[in-house]
Amino acid sequence: MCDCRDSYLTSCSTFFQICSSSQNCVTGSPLLLGFVESRKAEIGIKIVEDTKDLEESFDMIFSLNFMRLLVQQIHKLQFYAIPKPNLHVEMVGKEWIDVVPSSPNSYELRSSIYSSLNACPLEKICVMEITE
Repeated sequence: MCDCRDSYLTSCSTFFQICSSSQNCVTGSPLLLGFVESRKAEIGIKIVEDTKDLEESFDMIFSLNFMRLLVQQIHKLQFYAIPKPNLHVEMVGKEWIDVVPSSPNSYELRSSIYSSLNACPLEKICVMEITE
């Protein structure tokens, strides 16, 4: 039996990039990609010198080999739950009505992009700092 995910991943490039939406990210940054490939790393991180909040501003490259490994080691990611109010519907009589909760009624699970570093050996991570 063929696993479609694996056949798709092997037909694509060997790295992919994740950028925060709060910065001007150069997709397919040749400088970062070249650095990661030359170091034979699994994860590459670009940090800009004047960055105030690394959670809000990041540029990372992951190898697809590492992502295959991470999918099998999802327990190494650190998730935290945030209470959230979510709209829903309830049947009252024979009619569905919208319910707007006044307090949280569910949880949103979040994980920092940096928690993926827990699943990667330190010698396979490279960091590039951009100074101006």
